[in-house]
Amino acid sequence: MGFLHRSWNTGNLLVLLGTLALVLTFVWPYLAAERVARIESWAERISRALLQTAERTAVAVDEPDAGTTFLTAIENAGYADRLSPLAPPEGLDPGIYFEGKHYYYAVTRAAADEPGAEAPLEVLSWPRSPLGPTRTVFFFPARNKPSYTHNLRQHYAGLSRVPHAGVARPQVEGDAHNGSYRGRDGEHWIVLPPRGNG
Repeated sequence: MGFLHRSWNTGNLLVLLGTLALVLTFVWPYLAAERVARIESWAERISRALLQTAERTAVAVDEPDAGTTFLTAIENAGYADRLSPLAPPEGLDPGIYFEGKHYYYAVTRAAADEPGAEAPLEVLSWPRSPLGPTRTVFFFPARNKPSYTHNLRQHYAGLSRVPHAGVARPQVEGDAHNGSYRGRDGEHWIVLPPRGNG
C-alpha cells in the first residue's frame, strides 16, 4: 500500500503528464501533415479525373444541371461518390461546380488565346475553408501540365474567394517549362510531377 501511494504522488503524475505532452508535441505535427497530404492527394486525383472526363465526354461546361450527368461519366466511381453537384455560384465563370468534403471543384473554359480558337478546358480545385486543413489550390489545364500553388497571395477559399478561369495560366507563355511560373493571378504555381492515371 505504501509503495503504491508513493509511486502515484503529485510529482510523479506531473512527470507523467509532462512526458505525454512532450510525446504529443512530436507526434501531432506528423499526424496533421499526414492528414493534409491525404486530403491534397485526393483533391489532385479528383481534379485529374474531372479533366479526363471533360476531355472524353461531350458535356458542355455551361450546360445547366450538367453536374449530375458529368458525375455519371467519371470512370472511377470512388471519385464521383466524393462529389456533389453545386449550382454555379452567382457572378462566377460558367462551368460545372462540385463540392467535396474539403475542396470545391470547377470545370470551366478559359478565354481562347486567339480569336476563333476553341476556349481551353481547365479544372480548378480550391479549399472549402480558409481555416484549413489545407491551403493548396490545383490547376489542371487541357493540353498542358497540371500545377498547384500554396495559395499565399490570393487566399482562395470557400465561395467568396473563388479562382476564376484562366488565372492559373502563366503570365508569360513558356514559363511553365521551367518547373514553376508566376500565374496571371500573381500566385507562384509549381508544375506537378507526372503521375499515373490512378
